[in-house]
Amino acid sequence: MKIIASAWIGLLCLGSSSVIWPSPVIEKAKTEKLNLAISLPRDENVFFQTTPFIALDNEKNIYALDNRQHVIIKLDSSGRLVSRIGRQGQGPGELQWPAWIQVWNKAIFVADNTSISIFDLEGHFQNRFRRFHSLISMAVCDDRVFLAETGDDKIINVYNYEGKKLFSFGNKYSVDYAIYKGWPTEAIDGWINHGILVCSGSKIYFITSLFGDIFAYDLKGNLVASKSIENNKFIERNRSLYFKKGIINKGDGAFFHNKLLEDACYYQGKIFVLLSSPAGNSCGEDIWEIDERTLQVIKTYVLFNKNQRDKNWPRSLVVTSNQAGENLFYVSLFDGDDFLINIYK
Repeated sequence: MKIIASAWIGLLCLGSSSVIWPSPVIEKAKTEKLNLAISLPRDENVFFQTTPFIALDNEKNIYALDNRQHVIIKLDSSGRLVSRIGRQGQGPGELQWPAWIQVWNKAIFVADNTSISIFDLEGHFQNRFRRFHSLISMAVCDDRVFLAETGDDKIINVYNYEGKKLFSFGNKYSVDYAIYKGWPTEAIDGWINHGILVCSGSKIYFITSLFGDIFAYDLKGNLVASKSIENNKFIERNRSLYFKKGIINKGDGAFFHNKLLEDACYYQGKIFVLLSSPAGNSCGEDIWEIDERTLQVIKTYVLFNKNQRDKNWPRSLVVTSNQAGENLFYVSLFDGDDFLINIYK
């Protein structure tokens, strides 16, 4: 689950604060510096208690999922409060440590620690169904809910809106569990196979957090393409650590988790990947733009200057465009003082 990933992020440099995380080899990829247009919220009645997970509807209303307040905060396109959706609890319309949110076909889908809840855009509760495995990621399209989960043989399980499991697909990595001393199997499964689900409307993409592998499936679960980033010391180090060396549980609750990416989204034929802080702070890049056909990184974006990198921790990403056709990048983050949603262009 994303919550766990945020809590266990420590020990990112394999015991050394001087490790350099090199940028991947990207042929002919241009880099663009994005400029901050506005910071949200712009309403004195709104504040976030943690870095929110975010989604947009077609009117550019913002749905900010606050994990600690157990609520969806709906803002209009200018950042003013529209409504609060949900409250803490485990009943219909209530949320308990929510971790994922997506808006699809005029409905809001929220994953918390036990269930998937569905609301309409006005916040009225529609339905809820239980989950029974730890959640890695969620995507909604084609009137189905796609969940990357631990516990099953396949990585992606597909459900209808009533919670009926329809089918599963996607092979997991082969792992030698013997090299992990003292760790529960499901925890190892969740970390090794951690990744982000992205839906284009006709395909499902799964991008692995540790290794940067991209798998493209059709909506029936057939693998149609895959791509691995090559000549990247960051990823090579992860492959060696997680597949050859293993990690021993020393009883301190820490798990090495050198994530390459934090979040991803799809917009107009491109997959946009938000790099996690360790990779982004050292590579000098914060967002990758990936072509959906070739799965190649074709452009990179910089959000923060060198002096800002140590204190800015991005969490969630949504990309849209303004009336002039310019891309707008909505990024939720912690800037060292406040939890914000920044809009860059």
